[in-house]
Amino acid sequence: MFDILSSAALPAERLPAQVLRSQYDRFRFLEFALFPNPEFLALLQRLMESSRDTQTNLIVLEPDPEAYFYKNFGNFAALEIGADESWENYRAQMESSPESSPADSLAVNSFLLVWFPPSLRWIIWGERSPDMLVLAYCRGFDGPSEQSLAETGMTPLSAEDALDISSSAWSDRIARRDFARKVMDNYAGGRPWVNDAPERAIAVARRILAGEIGLIEGCRALSSMRWELGDDVRDRFIPFVAIDSETDDLPIGAVRDLWDPNALALKDLEISRCEQLYQANAVEACMVLVESLGANLAQPKSKDLQ
Repeated sequence: MFDILSSAALPAERLPAQVLRSQYDRFRFLEFALFPNPEFLALLQRLMESSRDTQTNLIVLEPDPEAYFYKNFGNFAALEIGADESWENYRAQMESSPESSPADSLAVNSFLLVWFPPSLRWIIWGERSPDMLVLAYCRGFDGPSEQSLAETGMTPLSAEDALDISSSAWSDRIARRDFARKVMDNYAGGRPWVNDAPERAIAVARRILAGEIGLIEGCRALSSMRWELGDDVRDRFIPFVAIDSETDDLPIGAVRDLWDPNALALKDLEISRCEQLYQANAVEACMVLVESLGANLAQPKSKDLQ
């Protein structure tokens, strides 16, 4: 299986470098955190249907399959996922772990995974730290339409959108900028990367003010954006970081699908209480943020940070 993978990918490379061989020439992105979900299984099955494969191979490359998994547990972290795989079986495989080490399930302790069918018409390379899955199509393979893939519940992303989602993984602004530029060079045909973080932050703040997004969800998003902006405005994000910290145990977004309905109902009461508690502070912080970032956007931009 490793020999087959090596004919399609470059196992020693890591993003933002080109991790796939030259026969792959079209790229889309997905959120890494969603791979243990039923929507991701549906996407794999839609891809298998399009490429006429009856299975997909999954290999974990980090932790090291031989030095870690085989040495400690006597097996490689590899699976075969059938075109008719049930969600129950897929979930069991993702959550399964060695009896001596419950923390070593694929869903938890896997940092680099690769999915590929025998035909190699497509491949998915995923890395946890930048929260990215790269879906690549082999030259000459059309693949399912964007609409067809979206019907599975997994909407393919552009490189720009994937970089926006991965922004929370970066505390070093310069490192993130360099990563983004290399991703664009290798997976977006060399399109230039433009730092639109101020515009995105303003948009989220305005959605909070308009009641178009939940307060906790919006504060969580703004908290993750603080590293994308300069030191001169970073203190404006302190209220959002504080609210995020106080509510980080509350289920927001896609993770809600994994919760028991009864437990979720109790958490929703806590979410409602917290949103009322922090409403005034969040509104004031949003107004200050919009004013500050709006004033900065009106100033000439440094060419290096564009």
